Amino acid sequence: MDKEVLEKINYEHVRKVDKFYRMFGGLSSSLTDYKHETIYLTIHISSRWNKDASTTAQKLAKCWKESNTELFAAKYYCVQIYSLNGDTGFVTSCPLPNNKLLNELISQFKQGIEELHELKNGIMVKGNFLQMELD
Repeated sequence: MDKEVLEKINYEHVRKVDKFYRMFGGLSSSLTDYKHETIYLTIHISSRWNKDASTTAQKLAKCWKESNTELFAAKYYCVQIYSLNGDTGFVTSCPLPNNKLLNELISQFKQGIEELHELKNGIMVKGNFLQMELD
């Protein structure tokens, strides 16, 4: 799949669906490719996420397929899962009307999160949507 299309799909998915996983579930995902009826995802999980790799891969691959019309025809998925030392996102409220101060706070948050995002280990999970439908 074309890089621009991947970026567009990722952008929309994060804003509509993945943001909730990031903020409340402790995981994030991104579409790395779509070819030969196969969805390729990378998932980062924090210690807050408590599901096993197979369940995580199935759940997120199905979510991507059902949430994005470009992926409706997918029959297979290939998912790389990595554990993180830090969180995948956060929720905060900031009643500050001062945009400069708000931007500075956001920058500090981002820097802190990036420092925590050290990858620990990885696992690859492959699956078949057709088998999921039979279960």
